[in-house]
Amino acid sequence: MPLDTAHTRARPNLMDAYASSMGDAVRRHRKNVALRAAKVEAELAHRARNEFLANMNHELRTPLNAVIGFAEMLKAAEQMGLDDAQRAEYAGYISHSANGLLSLINEVLDFAALESGQYAPKSVEIDLAALAEETLSRFETLAGRSEVRVEGPRRSVVADVSAVSKVMEHLVRNAADFAGEDARVLIRIVDQGGAFLWTSVEDDGVGMSGEALSNVLDPFRQASEGLAREHEGAGLGITLSKQFVEAMGGSFVLRGSMGGGVQATFSLGAAREQSADEAGV
Repeated sequence: MPLDTAHTRARPNLMDAYASSMGDAVRRHRKNVALRAAKVEAELAHRARNEFLANMNHELRTPLNAVIGFAEMLKAAEQMGLDDAQRAEYAGYISHSANGLLSLINEVLDFAALESGQYAPKSVEIDLAALAEETLSRFETLAGRSEVRVEGPRRSVVADVSAVSKVMEHLVRNAADFAGEDARVLIRIVDQGGAFLWTSVEDDGVGMSGEALSNVLDPFRQASEGLAREHEGAGLGITLSKQFVEAMGGSFVLRGSMGGGVQATFSLGAAREQSADEAGV
C-alpha cells in the first residue's frame, strides 16, 4: 500500500516536470520565431530605407540640376548668343523642373502629415463629377481618350475638397503614365442608392501583376524598382490616395491584371441629390 501511494505520488510530479519542459520548449520556440521575425522586419525596413534614399537622391537631384543648369545658361544668355526662342525654351525647362520638384516635395509632406496623424479633413459639399472633369482637363495627353461617366442620380459628397482633388489627380496621373499612349481612362461615379458614392478611375492599358499591385500600395515604391524604374516620382501617389480616402472615412481598393488594365475604386459619404440647375443640365 505505501509503495502504491509513493508510485501514485511520483506520477504527477513526472507529468508536471514533462509539462514544464514542454512549456519551456514552446516559449523558447516562440522567442526564436519572434527574434527571426524582428530580424526579417528590420532587414526589410533597412532595404526600403535604402531604396527610398536612392530614389530621392535621383528624384530631387535631377530637377534641381535642370533648374540650376538652365538658370546658369540664361544668366549667360548674351555671352552664349541665345535668341528669344532659346531663352523661352530654357525658361520652360526651368518651370517644368521646378513644378515637378514642388509636386514631389508636396507628396512627401502630405505623407508625413498623414503618417504623423496631423492631417485633419475639412469637410464641405463637393460635386464629384465636376471635380473629375476638371482633373481630366489638366492632362493634355488624355485629350480624346478620357471621359467622366455618372451612373445614377448626380449627388454631391461631404469630404475634404483638397484631399479628393489630390486623390483624383494621383489616380489619373498613374493611369496616364502607366496605361500607355493608346489606353483610355474613365472616371466612373456610381450611386447605388446607399450612403456612399463609389468613384473609380479605370484604364484599359497593359495592367499590372499581383506583385506590382502590392508594390504600388507600399510607400516609396513603384510597379518596377531600381534600374527598371520607368517613371519619375516618389512612388507615393497610390499610397497617398488610399490614406487620404481612409482618413476621410472611406474605403479604397486597387484591382488589376496583366492585359486587363487597372481599376482604383474609392468610396465617400454621399450628401444629397443635385437639382438639374446645380448639375448644369
